[in-house]
Amino acid sequence: MTTTEMATTEAGEILVRIDPAENWYASLARAATEAEKRGLGLRLVLTTAPQQDLPPATESRSATTGQCPSEAERWGEEDVRREERGTGGTQ
Repeated sequence: MTTTEMATTEAGEILVRIDPAENWYASLARAATEAEKRGLGLRLVLTTAPQQDLPPATESRSATTGQCPSEAERWGEEDVRREERGTGGTQ
């Protein structure tokens, strides 16, 4: 879909794609006018290019595993140390 094309969704909305790299003002104005004329809602979809190539989710998770313990893990470790010293469990 180019910025000059519009579509109507099943929910009864005019769908228009906004690409910041292109001249989208006229497309948005035309879609807004059409939506108002038909009594429909207007849905905008913003398209952008990715800023960088991201690794697959499995790679990013495995890269950080064990490097940055969560707050809950740190609290649990503190509780274990307190219990080992005999100073009580939770705060």
